[in-house]
Amino acid sequence: EFDGSPICETDEAGVKEQVERAVKDIKAAGVINVVVNGVFSPSRSDQELQVAEWIQSAYPEANITIGHQVGGIGFIERENAAVLNASLRALAGKTIEAFETSMQKLGLKCPVLLTRNDGTLMSSARAKLFPVLTFSSGPTNSMRG
Repeated sequence: EFDGSPICETDEAGVKEQVERAVKDIKAAGVINVVVNGVFSPSRSDQELQVAEWIQSAYPEANITIGHQVGGIGFIERENAAVLNASLRALAGKTIEAFETSMQKLGLKCPVLLTRNDGTLMSSARAKLFPVLTFSSGPTNSMRG
């Protein structure tokens, strides 16, 4: 639960079978962006990571966002952040690549760094994976000066 202890025993083979069936449906529907979000996963992320690994193995083209990587302990807030992140990845990738291309054309050899919503910096590669972490970074930057 909240402390990372399991809520109940998990039938790993049964879960893997369900994931494999879901992946078939997802592929058939043409879905590329997938979110994996588990209960209390910030306290215990192994189940989310295992499910993501199974999905990636069965569907290498899938863009997977894992809930504990983009949100806190609240399930719905983390789920929403993960869905938003997954939805923005393609656009963020194109936008950041355009920044990188412009910098190369100008002859600049410095890395592209983006501001996170907590005022810290993140690499362009990380921002492409986690664009939701850049939301509301403008007001944070203004407060920090």
